[in-house]
Amino acid sequence: MKSFIKFLVIICFLTTSENSLAQLYIKMADSVDVWSAPQQFSFTARTGISGTISARVKFFKKKATTCMLEVEVTNIGTTEFRGWFKVTANQMGELTSTVNSLNGNLQPKYYVKSNLEMRECLPKGAKGKSDLEKCQLCDPKLYFFGNIIK
Repeated sequence: MKSFIKFLVIICFLTTSENSLAQLYIKMADSVDVWSAPQQFSFTARTGISGTISARVKFFKKKATTCMLEVEVTNIGTTEFRGWFKVTANQMGELTSTVNSLNGNLQPKYYVKSNLEMRECLPKGAKGKSDLEKCQLCDPKLYFFGNIIK
């Protein structure tokens, strides 16, 4: 029942007039337990309201096909974000679930930080590579879906 309610909430966010679905390709650091450089990302909702975030990630381990990441998202713009942030490995289908997502009601100049999982990371040609390199090969993306508020 909870999953169904979360799904309905997502549908409501995606059907409002100021909704956004945006993605940011994440460049991970070259070492375990080290934060990546902050990456700025600006996007605009259908109504023309825009927002800017800064995101950085830290890889800390891999279990089977799941990459464990710590994600920090900072609102560096002047608008508020209400929605979810999620890390995926090139799989849009995963976005229909808010399980393993970071709920972000971000006022300007605030940040949220959480451990997230990037699931189903099975890169081709990864034999003999470290866990960090395997997760980098999965081309991780940070998605935001929700509302941008004036």
